[in-house]
Amino acid sequence: MKSELITEPKPVQPEIDWNKPMVLITDDGHEIVLSSGKHDPVSFSGQKIGGTEIYNSVGLYAESWVKKFFTPCTDPVTIKFTND
Repeated sequence: MKSELITEPKPVQPEIDWNKPMVLITDDGHEIVLSSGKHDPVSFSGQKIGGTEIYNSVGLYAESWVKKFFTPCTDPVTIKFTND
């Protein structure tokens, strides 16, 4: 699966509620992850739904995303999904 970022997300600094699913973006903007609401003190689980071509592993589900590298994505983001 491949994704193409249509609009660039703008990270902001509000609080993340780790107990509910949220769209999160890395501080460097390379990865967009939908969190699952499951977490521990340092990491959370979620699925990557977008990112740059360099790190385009869309669909990757991990239980070890590191919290400190993410902020909530509050602006609308458009992502187009296509099969390779």
